[in-house]
Amino acid sequence: MPSIYQVSVEQLANDENQAREKALSRAFSIVVWRLTGVSNLEDYPQLKQHSADPQDLVTGYNHRDTTLTVRFDAASVLNALQQQGLATWGAQRPVLLLWWTQRDTHGQQLFSDGQLKAQSIAKHAEHNGLPVRFPMADLQEQMLTDRLQLTQDAEQVEQLIQRYAADVFLRVVVEQEPQPTALWQLYEQGKVRQGKVEASKVDDLPDAVFFQLANYFVHKYAVLPGQGEVLKVQVNDLTMQRLATVENLLQVYNAKLVRLVGQQGVWQVKALPEQLRSLFALQHMRELPVSESESSALPVVVESEQLSESATESESASNSEVGTGKTESSKSVQDKVDLLFGW
Repeated sequence: MPSIYQVSVEQLANDENQAREKALSRAFSIVVWRLTGVSNLEDYPQLKQHSADPQDLVTGYNHRDTTLTVRFDAASVLNALQQQGLATWGAQRPVLLLWWTQRDTHGQQLFSDGQLKAQSIAKHAEHNGLPVRFPMADLQEQMLTDRLQLTQDAEQVEQLIQRYAADVFLRVVVEQEPQPTALWQLYEQGKVRQGKVEASKVDDLPDAVFFQLANYFVHKYAVLPGQGEVLKVQVNDLTMQRLATVENLLQVYNAKLVRLVGQQGVWQVKALPEQLRSLFALQHMRELPVSESESSALPVVVESEQLSESATESESASNSEVGTGKTESSKSVQDKVDLLFGW
């Protein structure tokens, strides 16, 4: 979710400077919520201080009508959260295929991507740090709505997820009588989780639904720096774009790239294995069986200055990776990779 560090908030039309300060403070609280699931900063004095004046963490902002859009610096925000010992969830987030239905005189109506109501719902999801995708809601999908059972029709649900290039399936059924209520079911890797929210009016239901879901996801994927064990994670089939994806994916672990040879890279992280498996699964990457031969076949990549001073410049140049400032030694790696993933 590229916009995870960008927040749009309403700015009251009173004194401009005072209104901007309040809007910036609200924006900071929202980005903290998206990354940590913490909605009350009272127990975190450094975050309260940043909330009072977050200018040092802001890379820019702009106005449009009464809306202030604030862009925060990712590294600075993550550093502030880690200093408070908070587990954080990065920008790699599951895309939710949102099957939002609302009952009217004609029965349950499935919202489609082009509807204004769908766009409004998507803004509530984004506000809580969750990217959503609506279906086309053609006649076939409208007919499917009433009879779709997530557990019994798992194969059909998986086909819908693949059709819309999503990661999980979220079904929300809204009832307006006797009180506005939303029942939600989350299909995730073959398992179904469900919940219920109520509100005084229908328009308040989307934010309540996504607040519950964001709270679930952030506690599932958030990483506490230093938690877990030291692991070596190898990723195969790398391209320049995929390399950048993995670097972003592992940013919250303070990962260190220790080897990069051809289309294979190895990172050293301190993490829980299951967290890494969940994180890589979001990128539709396959976990592969680790064999000692695969890990030991990779040569070590070391910094140029660590090579023996007796090595000639020509030898160093012939072994160097272009543009990396690193040099490949002839020694083979004997330590075993702990986790192996590929596209």
